[in-house]
Amino acid sequence: MHEAMSVKIGGKCAVKVIKKSKVAEDKVWEELLKQELEIIQKLDHPHIVRVLDLCEDEENYYIAQELIKNGNLFEVLQKMKEKDVKFSEREIADILYQILLAINYIHNSKLMHRDLKLENIMVDVQKGK
Repeated sequence: MHEAMSVKIGGKCAVKVIKKSKVAEDKVWEELLKQELEIIQKLDHPHIVRVLDLCEDEENYYIAQELIKNGNLFEVLQKMKEKDVKFSEREIADILYQILLAINYIHNSKLMHRDLKLENIMVDVQKGK
């Protein structure tokens, strides 16, 4: 992930870069990636990172998305462990509730998240900074 300035939102955003060389070997995978990017751009939920723009050049696909300052839940938990800081039960319940709201929205949209893991759960929390 790279941090960038978005003209569209007038502020900072995150840009994910996917090398075409990694997907070009398999045309089916490349088509699935394009379909997935179009779908996630249409999702609109407060607990799902907003995709702001999709671009490509000769070498890469670029996904401009909402910037979440603390990063993913895996990284936050690692930092918390290093500092011997823990979430309270209430904080864990709040995080889980927000995840479940997002999954419910996705399922109600007749979609499925096929890669749920800590690294794909973005969090904006103060702990572990």
